[in-house]
Amino acid sequence: MLTPAQLAAVEFVRGRGHADTPLESSAPITINFHPDRRVGDGTVLDGLLADGRFRSQFETGISNGGLTAFPGGDRDRWEAQMFGGVYQRPGVTAAERPKYGALNLFHHDDGAAPRFGSAHLRLRPHVTRWATFTFGDSFHEPTEVGTADAFGAVLAALEALHGADVLRRADASRGAAVLRRAYALGDADVVGDADVVRRADASHGAELYGAGVGDGADASHGADFLRRADASLAADVSPRSDASLAADVLPRSDASLAADVLPRADASHGADVLPRADASHGADVLPRADASHGDDVLHGAEVLARPRVGGPGRALDDYVEAQIHGPVRLADDVEALVLDSSFQSSGCGTAEAADLLAKRYGLRVEWRAGFRLAPCDIPEAFRGAEVPALASAVCERFRASAVDAALIGAAAREPELWAAWGERAEVLQLLKYLWHCLVRFG
Repeated sequence: MLTPAQLAAVEFVRGRGHADTPLESSAPITINFHPDRRVGDGTVLDGLLADGRFRSQFETGISNGGLTAFPGGDRDRWEAQMFGGVYQRPGVTAAERPKYGALNLFHHDDGAAPRFGSAHLRLRPHVTRWATFTFGDSFHEPTEVGTADAFGAVLAALEALHGADVLRRADASRGAAVLRRAYALGDADVVGDADVVRRADASHGAELYGAGVGDGADASHGADFLRRADASLAADVSPRSDASLAADVLPRSDASLAADVLPRADASHGADVLPRADASHGADVLPRADASHGDDVLHGAEVLARPRVGGPGRALDDYVEAQIHGPVRLADDVEALVLDSSFQSSGCGTAEAADLLAKRYGLRVEWRAGFRLAPCDIPEAFRGAEVPALASAVCERFRASAVDAALIGAAAREPELWAAWGERAEVLQLLKYLWHCLVRFG
């Protein structure tokens, strides 16, 4: 099924991983994308319907990240380094290039990397066999890489930060509960710690995500970790109230665990993990009473074991990237198409195209509660002062009170309407930033 170049790329990465440490997790790979963006005479979803395959940036010429997928571009250079130059060999075609997704370790309903789009394809488990993985986005040119049967280098990077010492606690279920609460729910993209998104250094971005990833990937603890569903865990996590959380976390562990969770081996993160001195986030971070995060709070570590129960992960920078070296065929390799609810009645044709896609290729269409955000709730410091101003203009133009995925899509299909904000490329960049704000704060 794989071409010689694709086989060589996977083998090259396998040789750099740890062959004695497989990935033991039910986590699927997800591919996030914007379903309503224009491609030629139709949309991305129209293209999937006609073609039956998800294609790489080198084939489509579009991206929700950087537009550097061409010979000599940054994406070409990164792939040459990651895969030993196999895709630069004479005769290798654009169709052989890898497709990019991320490993959805926590089964978040917005996919593993919503930065790249409001919709995602959830791939079938067998796709992991021809995927490679990096600790963080390949934009950062990470050296920690692996495959499903040689995941050790990625896992070692996670454990070096926060994983193994927390996961191996004697009281496994309690340790897992503390890990989920203090790390996964304290993850920057979930909590709202705005400065993390701006961190240029990859080690900090990966650190926050990695703290909650190691538990799902650690081969020596994965199976028993995923099966933990004892009543004490649910009972222990659910009563987390504003006033009692700090007191609740510390006694629920031996002294060494408590000592590890608070400072988290990095003085710069210790004080801000549990108390969240920032009053604007304290009440929201700790109890997580809102419905969008209910499952993560009530089920703790069990989130890893049960698919599609987690709320949104809101990941903008922190994920385990997956590079898929074989084809992504809708009929054979995709389990479901997950769409933002704003498209159910948007009138842009996304819902209708999704129904046709399901009938033609036999995949499921699932709808998740979409993000909404009023322009006044967009902080200027996050992606710049122009973004909330543009959001206000978009809402006024379309007579809406809040921004959602469908509204941003409508604005992106008519970039000439926003000429006051710059040239076409500048407008589309600002709309991308607006999407980031919606993911982060919506």
